[in-house]
Amino acid sequence: MTKAQKEMDAKKARLQRRLEKPHGNIVEEAKSLWNKAREKSLDPKVRSELVNQIMGLITGKIAQVATRHDASRIVQLCVSHGTDTQRESISAAIKDKLVALSKTTYGRFLVSKLLSRSKGKERAMLLKRFQGHMVKLGTHNVSALVIEDLFDKVLSAKQCAYLFQEFYSPEFVHFKRREGNTLPEIVAALAAEGDAKKAATVLSYSLNTVQRMANKGLLSLGFVQYLLWQ
Repeated sequence: MTKAQKEMDAKKARLQRRLEKPHGNIVEEAKSLWNKAREKSLDPKVRSELVNQIMGLITGKIAQVATRHDASRIVQLCVSHGTDTQRESISAAIKDKLVALSKTTYGRFLVSKLLSRSKGKERAMLLKRFQGHMVKLGTHNVSALVIEDLFDKVLSAKQCAYLFQEFYSPEFVHFKRREGNTLPEIVAALAAEGDAKKAATVLSYSLNTVQRMANKGLLSLGFVQYLLWQ
């Protein structure tokens, strides 16, 4: 068998493995359309029609295929070049799997793109899914990069202070402060209330959280630097 024949057989075997995965035929068809749609010189109207065709194929299956590296890129293209309605339908399809997708190598790119492109109620819906999961996401090697994108590109200072309370104490997972909610403000308020023990507990928990991030090699990330600065 020649080298060319071996390469051809290997290529066929890879294709067969992809086809055997859930929704394999649909993903392969969508990938063919994606290859055309991603051409930079393509007429926008033609790209829009290709996105419509892709959405017709993957609607109802988005959450299932988004963790695959090839399919994730297909969905990302629909987020970037689709209509607001199409993007919102993608957000709605994965909202309940947002945390799990954030922890996957390829799914996290889709999550970050959706967050950066989302607007109004759609963004609020996505951000709500992060509540209660900030510590797990922020101390995970992959999903920490989603939190970094949130910190750097998506959250306002007020939104950041609100969500980041979860890094300071488990109490703030369920009972967040609307005002005076940065770490220095929280510690100062507890001290002023005469609850030095609780203030010390908050500082200890915060330090432990940052130490976990350091152990994962995440100290270079902006949101970790922000926590350290506080």
